[in-house]
Amino acid sequence: DQFTPVELLLASIAGCSAIDVDIFTSRRSEPDTFEVTASGEKLRDEQHNHMGPITVRFEVTFPEGEAGDAARKVLPDSEAHKFRPFCQLLSGCDSASAGTSCLPVFPL
Repeated sequence: DQFTPVELLLASIAGCSAIDVDIFTSRRSEPDTFEVTASGEKLRDEQHNHMGPITVRFEVTFPEGEAGDAARKVLPDSEAHKFRPFCQLLSGCDSASAGTSCLPVFPL
């Protein structure tokens, strides 16, 4: 199986963003779980073929304790800072448990 150009673009955006978030958070605590997804829609209209909004979503959990708390505290700032000049913050997500941190969804 081969990736399409759009799939490669989305994978690149997710991968590069994940590295940045990992650098900020791993200095404080290693995550228990770390998932990043990028999605977008390829549009075909009067402007020809182009990408619509691209959404990058992070779901990261850290262990309980002081180090995990420090990582949870810096997590939203790390990725929000990266995208702030380029994106408008759409929404956040709810943390279902005390050990879960979730970044807002950022459209590119």
